[in-house]
Amino acid sequence: MKIAFIRYAAWLGLFLPFLPYLIWQQDAYVRLHDTLEGELVWLEVLRQSGLAFDFSSDAMLPSILGGIPRNSYPSAHSLPYIFVHIFGMFWGYVGLSFILALIGFLGMRQWVNQLYPQAPKGLSEMAGLLFSWIPFFPTFGAAVMGLPWLWLSFRRMLQQRSTALDVLLWFVFPFMASFIWTVILLGFAWLWVGISATRRKQWSTAMLLSGLAWGLGVILAHYPAFALMFSGFESHRQEYLPYPDGTPAILPQLQNLIQIFAFSHYHVGTIVTLPIAFLLLMVWPQLGRRAKTTFYVLMGILLFQAFYPSLEFWMFQHVDLLRSLRLDRLSPAFPVLWLFALVDATMVAWNQDSTRRLALMVWGAVFLTTGLGNDQHLQNLRKAIDKDIMPSYRAYLAEDQMKKIQWYIGKSPETYRVASIGLSPTIAQYNGFYTVDGLQSQYPLKQKQAMRAIMDAELQKNQECQAYFEHWGNRCYLFSAELGCGFDAIHQGKGKRGQIQALELNGEAMKAAGLDYLLSAVKLPDSHQYQHLRSFHNGDSWWTIHLYQIQHP
Repeated sequence: MKIAFIRYAAWLGLFLPFLPYLIWQQDAYVRLHDTLEGELVWLEVLRQSGLAFDFSSDAMLPSILGGIPRNSYPSAHSLPYIFVHIFGMFWGYVGLSFILALIGFLGMRQWVNQLYPQAPKGLSEMAGLLFSWIPFFPTFGAAVMGLPWLWLSFRRMLQQRSTALDVLLWFVFPFMASFIWTVILLGFAWLWVGISATRRKQWSTAMLLSGLAWGLGVILAHYPAFALMFSGFESHRQEYLPYPDGTPAILPQLQNLIQIFAFSHYHVGTIVTLPIAFLLLMVWPQLGRRAKTTFYVLMGILLFQAFYPSLEFWMFQHVDLLRSLRLDRLSPAFPVLWLFALVDATMVAWNQDSTRRLALMVWGAVFLTTGLGNDQHLQNLRKAIDKDIMPSYRAYLAEDQMKKIQWYIGKSPETYRVASIGLSPTIAQYNGFYTVDGLQSQYPLKQKQAMRAIMDAELQKNQECQAYFEHWGNRCYLFSAELGCGFDAIHQGKGKRGQIQALELNGEAMKAAGLDYLLSAVKLPDSHQYQHLRSFHNGDSWWTIHLYQIQHP
């Protein structure tokens, strides 16, 4: 009965985080960072454009950043896009999130069952549940949740037990996961496995076919990225300058080492690791060779990730391809390796009453911190007790409010261009506006230069924003020196108190960029460069949006 209860509770725990989306639907919270303010809206804009399956070099998305190549957007053959294309953006995201959580749950459960068939009953389900609760980014696909299945495939290869299913798995995986967050990590993993197989003389036909299948899958799944790379496209990344002051300082790298050791990496799923590290320390002498090797690999990746700035500066800064790809994209391995380490330590601790109690306490602590550390879990829990502080999906995207603004302007959206201040440009893009700004990983260098010309005076007043825009630039936003360039700079919703006392924009540059209107979440100071038309309020929206018309010289 006890084992049945644990397994039932694990499956219930898998479904529990998705209840808010079934109950509140679009009034539930959906992550903002790199989701509603970025990658998720990219997929919807691509769907609306009708160009999802047009990979020709002249296909353009005219509504983004004044017009960008379609191939700078994700592939239409990716799992995230397929869900959005079939179910729409909201239900596509919810369905994708659940399928990925299920993949992670089953993969981690399978890993425990195969490596520890003698494990305490229910441990595999608890490990699967904990892994599925990690706050991964569904828009990156199975970059994290799919890794246990790949690790098991590697294990079969080295044991010469690979089958046609492994070949199929490696071919399909690139269609399910982000190129940026998997190709470097899996490239290193294949190198490791290849060296091990060579030393042991364990190469097999299935292993070779799996490697070839993965390579072919990467090319086919991410064809737009390769097409853009070889098209002669002049990207804003040509101005990417991560170390403008010379040699990277050691202190920030040490701080980064401590941070990613303690919390993993926010882009792939934070997990509080100190309880796991403590349990490992307590049972270290009894750990087996494989378990210790797992931890050594984890620490090696962590050190490489933390001190990559120095490595990149001294070795890679003059190699454009390596500088653009960034070889420190290994962090998706952190959550899965920490969970492997936790299971390894638990198997040792379970043999003694004292350490068994410690293991149970560690599992409780990690479950609690992971559950509450997942912002979607936390914010929807806060909403359930009427203590929510973040906007819901509906309130953030403000569809009704944006329709009223379009109606008030009274012109077809393709005939004018807008920019946003105090709110993410993706909101305007989602609602059908044509923007001169946006968040993109690849866009024309000339558009970055055009935006720089518009707000150069503001950048000069804020060195942090100037460096942020000049040396990175993926967020090609209209920055205000007073609002800054942090999270709050584009989240000036209800309850926020950001103010702009002086805003210096270049009128000639705005005219050259075709900028006609400003959508601002904060009231702008009076200026001869723009005219306040109206302020828009809506009960379903998180925003008060002030509409300004540019007065071209």
